[in-house]
Amino acid sequence: MLSIIAAGAFYIDKKTEFKETFDVMVLLIGVYFAISGVLFVWTKFVEKNIKFVGFKNINNNGNEKIVVKTRSEKTKPVYFIELEVSKSGNTSGVNNIVKTQIEFTKLFNENGFLEYDEFKQFLKVELEKVTKKSI
Repeated sequence: MLSIIAAGAFYIDKKTEFKETFDVMVLLIGVYFAISGVLFVWTKFVEKNIKFVGFKNINNNGNEKIVVKTRSEKTKPVYFIELEVSKSGNTSGVNNIVKTQIEFTKLFNENGFLEYDEFKQFLKVELEKVTKKSI
């Protein structure tokens, strides 16, 4: 949506003179900033720290939802991870949540690349903790 507004503003600016398009440009810029503001508020407060949401069909008995939330602090080389698993038939409203942390040096190599095998193994162990909680 924002890219369409930006492309439209660019096109109008190139095809007409400034005085002719001033009102339209002010309107487009206002709409652009309004949508950007709503998006910022939504990601900052509603979807706070959510990095992944996935669903898994469980033998036609409903869906299992996993939400991965992460954060880090500026002064600590630690990655805080929260895994939340809920089932679609869960009427209690209580989800299984595991909060954990791992040091960046265990996730990334000296060149700054993610060590996928380490991260995959770490998530596998943490997800087993979540499923054990649900039993």
